[in-house]
Formats: sequence, C-alpha cells, structure tokens
Amino acid sequence: EGSNLFLAKKKKTAENIMELPDVVEVRIKTVIPSRIDVIIKEDFDLGYIEKNDKFYVVDGNGNIKELTHTDTENLIEIRGIDKNEISEGENISSQEEVKIILDQIKKQGLFRDIEFIDFADEYNITLKTRNGIDIHLGSKKDSDKKIATLSKMLKEINVKKIDAKEILLNLGKNPVIVTNNGESTLPENYNIDENTDTTEETENKDKENTKENKNKDSIKENNNGTLG
Repeated sequence: EGSNLFLAKKKKTAENIMELPDVVEVRIKTVIPSRIDVIIKEDFDLGYIEKNDKFYVVDGNGNIKELTHTDTENLIEIRGIDKNEISEGENISSQEEVKIILDQIKKQGLFRDIEFIDFADEYNITLKTRNGIDIHLGSKKDSDKKIATLSKMLKEINVKKIDAKEILLNLGKNPVIVTNNGESTLPENYNIDENTDTTEETENKDKENTKENKNKDSIKENNNGTLG
C-alpha cells in the first residue's frame, strides 16, 4: 500500500510539472529511499525566420514550425540563410552553422539578449544585441569559445556600464570592444583559444590578398593600355 501511494505521488508530481510552460518531458526516479531525482526536459522557441510573408519559429531542439501569430518580440531573428529548406516539420540542423550558433546561444543563456543573427557572410557571422551592440563573430569555427567569451563580455559591459558600440570576435584570440566615442579596448583575460586566430586571420589575409592581386592586375592592365 505504501509503495502504491508513493507511485501515485510521483505521478501527480510529474503531471503538475508538465503543466509548467515549455516542459515537454518529466522523469522521476528513486536514487535511494530518502532521495529522488527529477529530470525535466524543456523545449522553448529560440528564433524565427520570415519566409514569403510567413513566420517560422525554431525551438530549442532545432525543430521548425509555422507561427500562428506574429509575436516575435522575444525571439532571435535569423537572417541570411537558405530559406528553401525552411518549412513546417523540418529541422534547422540541415543548416549546420545555424544550429551550432543557436545551440551555443542557448547554452550561454543569451537568447533573450540577441535581436538577430545574420549568416549572409560565412566568414563574418554578425549578431546584434537588443540594446544595439553589433557583434562580429567571424566564421563558425570555435563558435563555442567565442559565444562563451561574448557572454562574459556582455556581463562586464553591463556591470561596468561601458558605452559599447561593437564587439569584435573575428580578429583572432584577443576580442576588442569599440565604444560609441570611437575608442577600442582590449579586455584583460578574454583570450579566445590559441587556435582561433589561425583560421580567422588566414581567412582575412586570403581576402586581402585576393583584393590586392585584383588591384595589381587592374594597374597592369591600365599601364599596358597607356603604353600602347
């Protein structure tokens, strides 16, 4: 009888928890007679995508569903992606970089702070906070370390009341804060992993070299035309 009563209480507890917003699964298990573990799985909307005058939301597991309303106030707008694969019932994991960044933002608890993410430039993914700070993330490489660093920097900006305009995480291992009066500061103890700068700097150098070579070719053509 005592065992049945305990099971009934566990079931009732689980049912009560399931009524809470965003809870999709509850498991209660007995570890020792005097202790139970309650495991709760949550699912909540993280971002939204606008396609053909419709709004689609992406939940915490990457699932896509059509919005029945246009209330996107607390959701992250996802820009600059291939929208051909966006439809009801699909999963955002088909677009790897989107899933990676969203997962990290969710892990760091930043989903209420970010207004939008723009994936249009794969070498410089950009974000904007709801209080107007532009963030240059660079490529998706080492995004977990960059988002973790971003989380710490946003907290420091808030605590120290820094008038930040931009956060540059695409310059290598040392992030930079640019203020609204044009000053750039290099925060202490905010080094991204040593390997991060290799890819970011290489990508930037490759872009610069390509531009430089094009300029040289253009000068040569102009000179040849003048000599002719």
